[in-house]
Amino acid sequence: MGLFDGFRTAFAEKATLQRELDIERVQSEYYKEAYSDSARAMLSSEDLGWQKLGVTGDLTQITLMEAKEVSRRLHGYSESNPLLSRGREVRASYLFSSEYEVGTKDAEGTITAQQNNLIGKIKNQEAVFSMEALERIEFERYSAGQVFVLYNRGEKTFQHISFQEIDDIIYNPDDSSEIWYVKRMWSSVIVRADGSTGVVENKFYYPCSTYDGGDSGYAPVINNIQVDDTKRMIVDRVNVQAGANLGIPDSFAAAPWALAYSAYLSDGSKVLAALAEWAWLVKPKKRPAAERAAATVRSERGAGGTLFTDADVTAMPTSNAIDLNTGRPLAAQVASALGISIVLLLADPGQSGAYGTAQTLSDPNRRTMEARRQRNTAFLIHCLELLGIKKPAISWPKMSPGSDDEESDIVMKAWGSGLYHEDEIRGPLAELAHITLLHENPPEGFMYPNNKDSLPRKDVDADGSAAPVNAKGTTDMNNGQGKDSLGIGNLSHKPAQPSADAAKS
Repeated sequence: MGLFDGFRTAFAEKATLQRELDIERVQSEYYKEAYSDSARAMLSSEDLGWQKLGVTGDLTQITLMEAKEVSRRLHGYSESNPLLSRGREVRASYLFSSEYEVGTKDAEGTITAQQNNLIGKIKNQEAVFSMEALERIEFERYSAGQVFVLYNRGEKTFQHISFQEIDDIIYNPDDSSEIWYVKRMWSSVIVRADGSTGVVENKFYYPCSTYDGGDSGYAPVINNIQVDDTKRMIVDRVNVQAGANLGIPDSFAAAPWALAYSAYLSDGSKVLAALAEWAWLVKPKKRPAAERAAATVRSERGAGGTLFTDADVTAMPTSNAIDLNTGRPLAAQVASALGISIVLLLADPGQSGAYGTAQTLSDPNRRTMEARRQRNTAFLIHCLELLGIKKPAISWPKMSPGSDDEESDIVMKAWGSGLYHEDEIRGPLAELAHITLLHENPPEGFMYPNNKDSLPRKDVDADGSAAPVNAKGTTDMNNGQGKDSLGIGNLSHKPAQPSADAAKS
C-alpha cells in the first residue's frame, strides 16, 4: 500500500467516524427533547397516571372497562418494573411476616371444631385464610384496586376471582357506592363422554355479600342472565373516592414515576455507553504542548485530523461524567406514593450511607401499614361471619419488633412487674432466646418477682400486715423496712423517745 492509499484510508475512516459522531449528536438532541417532553408530561395531571394508564373519561369516576385495563397494565408493571415489584414486596413483608390468630370478641365465645375445620379447609386456606392467600389479595389491591372472592353457601368454600372475569356490576340506583350484583363471565374446558374436550362460555350474576335483596328479595334473572343465589360475591375495594363505585390501585400514583425512573436510568446508561465508545481525554504532559494542542483543535474545521504527541490519552467516561444518582427524586416519588421509605425501596442508603436508621418503619409508614392491616382484619372478619362464626376477632403480632435483646428486655420488665403468670412469660422468652422448653414448670427454687412469696420476710405476717413493732420502734427484721436500716426509724410508726442522757445534752 502506497502513501497515498494510506492517506485515503485514513480520510475514509475519519469520515465514517464523523458520520457516527453526527448520529450520536442527533440522538443526544433527541434524548434532550424527550426529557423535555417527559418533564411537561409530569407537570400535567392528565398525563400523570390517568391518561397514561388508559383512563380518558371523567377523572372522578373510572369505568369498569378502564379499571380492568389499568389493572392489566399495573399487573405487568408490578411484575416487571423493579421499583413497583420491590414496593409490593416491602409492603407485604410488613403486613404478612407473622401469622394472625382467630378468636371471638366475647370472652365466653368459642369457635366450634366444625368451624375450625372450615377455616382449615385446603380450598379456603388457598383462597382466603393463609398468609399466601392474603398476600395475593393484597397484590390485587395493589394493582387492581378491588378484590373479588366468590363464596359458595352450600359447600362453605371461597374462590378468588380474577378482575378480568368481571363483566358487569349493578349498583344501588340511589347510592352508586353500594353494589347489588356482580356479573362474572369466563370460559371453561369440559371433557365430554367420548373423551373429547370443548370450551363452554359461562355467564352468571351473583348477589353481593353485603346486599340482602331488599324488600322484594333477589332478582332471579338480570338481562336474560341467571342470578346464582347459591353463591355470594365478596367485593373489597380500596382508595374509593366519594361518589365513585370502583377503587383505585395502590400503585396507580407510583407507576408513572417508576416508569420515568427506569427510563432515566436506561437513557443515562446509553449516554455512558456512547461516551465510553467515542469520548477520549487527551492530557499533554507539558503545558506548552497543551497550549499548542488546544490551538490546533480550535483551528480544525471539517474533515481532517489532529495529531497529538507527547500526551496521555484516556478513555471516557470518568467516574463523575454522568451522575445517575440525580434521578433519585423520581424514586422518592414512588416511595412516597407507596407509603414506604426510599431506602427500603432502593435497598440503597444513598450518599449518606445511613442504612441502619432507615431499616425500621418510620411512624408515618407504620401507621400506613397498620391502616392496611386493619383493612385485612375487616376482610377476614367478614369471611368468618359468612362461615357462621359470631363476633369473630383477629389479632396480629407486633408489626415492627426490635432486636431480640430489646424484645427480651421488654418481656423481663413485664415479668418483673408481677402482673403475669410464669406460663405466659416462659414461651415468649424461650422463643427470643432460641431455647426449646423441655419442662412444663420452671426449675425448683424458682422465685416469683415482686410477690410476697418471692423473698421470705420475717417482718411480714401470714396475712401480709406488718409485724409488731418492738420497744425500739422497729420491726424484728432489718431488711430495709425498719429503723436500723437507715438509722432514722420506721416512718410508718411513732419514733422512740430520746433517752435521758440525750435530753440533758
